[in-house]
Amino acid sequence: MAICGPKLSICCSIISVWGIVQLVIMGGLFWAKSAALVDDIPEFEIESPEGDKYDEWHKKYFEKMEAAYDSNASNCWICAGLYVVSLLFSLSQLYLHKRRQS
Repeated sequence: MAICGPKLSICCSIISVWGIVQLVIMGGLFWAKSAALVDDIPEFEIESPEGDKYDEWHKKYFEKMEAAYDSNASNCWICAGLYVVSLLFSLSQLYLHKRRQS
């Protein structure tokens, strides 16, 4: 049963392909810890170092930053997977319309 028309199916397919490509690339860049995407990392707070504990603070800061990069990368890949589902649905709708026309 066709739910959406052929033009909408084509439009959604194109948008889905674009979203998949963009999110896979962004996920790869987050996974590679690209410095250009540092503004897109959620903010977090770590208590200021006291005395000689700067090295420990520095280590905790970078551990949290790496975890935030990894979290953003997995979020991008999950969203890309949802776009794959959207693409499959759009293509199935397009197939149903093509089959009905012939």
